[in-house]
Amino acid sequence: MGLNIQKVASDTPDGTFFVKTQGLEAHGHAELEIVGIPRPAVEPAAKLIDYVIETVIEGKGVQLKPGENVGIPLAVGGHEEIPAVFVGVHATEAAPPSGGFFSKLRGTATKGVLRLIDLPGSQHGPPFAALASMMLYRANCRFVMGDQDGAIAELRAAIEMTPGDPSAGPPPAFDTGDAEMNWQNHVSYLRLAELVQPEEADGIHRHVFSRFSWLARRELGCFPDELNLSAEAVLVEEALNIIKRNLANPAIAAGPHAGLRFVASPLWTPREDGSSVREASLIPAGFLGYYFGGRLADAAGATALARLAAECVVRHSQVPWKVSFMTKGAREMYRGTGSAFPALDLIGPTRPPWFLLSAVIAEGARYLQAGATFDELRPVFGLAGAAAEFPESLAAKVAALEAWETQQYSIGIGGPS
Repeated sequence: MGLNIQKVASDTPDGTFFVKTQGLEAHGHAELEIVGIPRPAVEPAAKLIDYVIETVIEGKGVQLKPGENVGIPLAVGGHEEIPAVFVGVHATEAAPPSGGFFSKLRGTATKGVLRLIDLPGSQHGPPFAALASMMLYRANCRFVMGDQDGAIAELRAAIEMTPGDPSAGPPPAFDTGDAEMNWQNHVSYLRLAELVQPEEADGIHRHVFSRFSWLARRELGCFPDELNLSAEAVLVEEALNIIKRNLANPAIAAGPHAGLRFVASPLWTPREDGSSVREASLIPAGFLGYYFGGRLADAAGATALARLAAECVVRHSQVPWKVSFMTKGAREMYRGTGSAFPALDLIGPTRPPWFLLSAVIAEGARYLQAGATFDELRPVFGLAGAAAEFPESLAAKVAALEAWETQQYSIGIGGPS
């Protein structure tokens, strides 16, 4: 960082702290400040100001102006397995520039002060969301440096400062690139659950998925307590119905080029109106055979996978987030574009287990494409022991499939040569 601007932190009569730059004005810029924050957020606030200076003033060589937004994707270098965190702030005028011609001659003119607040957020309140995301990033940095206890402490402080508003609704439409938007600090909860003991992790998962309805709907299809299931035999029939209806109407359409196809996602995603919908998904053309041309077309294979999906959802009904994690690959592969496929009607009224059932089926179909047997699939979905595990016999098959998938993604991104 070229400017190396000093930051001063002070407490206030109400017990909060503020952080303000000293020296930006000498470089022709307004000073920056963050106010109204608790003590654990002081260092993250100072670092956030540094990143704003680095991104706008040093990186772009321009002045930050009132009313402008700054978005910063923060990635832990060399650790692609940790998603980049998006930190966004909005600049508002805290003190206007002052002084005319004679003030400039006397050296008493000022460039004013810009206050950093949340994006979106109160025009005067502290940027708690941005600071929580900054603390999440710092926790990830601590973790890769071997300081797991420090990472946990940072995440706990972030959650205490920013527990998130259950009434805030789903994340706003905002372009964060490949970085993750930590809406209502939900990513801090999920990251903390990854670092603590399993018993505490289950409590954190239950809390966060019960707190944010949009997150529960997106990841589980329902609130955890709503997954009071019917008999397993009933779920088998529902799973078979999901497969049957998906295969009957794949709704495949041309993509931007020959290497990509639009398809109606095989995931039955719940909506706020009580219906389920198969959203439009854009996938590499070679992936169409996973679900719509593979072993699910065989009645025996479809029945076996439906039974496995029903057993999986029943087995993990008290900890449904585990099913969500097991099916992350399929949920990312068939990530919806946000709208229903034009050729499809909504499926409704929805039932709580449908989303997870459809996710297990889609994830299982990918493994079947790799040549998995159903005996190999059972431990993958936690049906052969106390915890989910990946059998060595399946690992080699999946590794070969992933190598081929990498080629397909390259074709999908760049277009067929």
